[in-house]
Amino acid sequence: MAEVTDGIVTLTGAADHRYECKQAEFVARIVVGVADVDNEVELVCPVPSQLEVERSMKAALGPDAAATDIAVTASPGTVTLSGRVQSWAHRNAAIAAAAAAAVAAVRTVHDHLAISP
Repeated sequence: MAEVTDGIVTLTGAADHRYECKQAEFVARIVVGVADVDNEVELVCPVPSQLEVERSMKAALGPDAAATDIAVTASPGTVTLSGRVQSWAHRNAAIAAAAAAAVAAVRTVHDHLAISP
């Protein structure tokens, strides 16, 4: 649903995927006369599977994946990463992979990774 007050569009409702929320905001922003958009669309998505998140991270880390010790915990819209990685680059790759489109149900990634070379 969209409500407009003084040129500010407030979007509410629910969506299954993050891209749907972003698309609704994009469409609202291109309307002539819109000054701002307040996107309050709730993302109601399934819990991402740990296997799906782990596969995404292994693909992002490539051959270095075997050298990491990452535990994945998933809940609705959230993934928590804990354990140890070899470098900041591995940490950043793991976080990016957990939040990637391959696991579209993820809105938030909690980083509890430690770096130990």
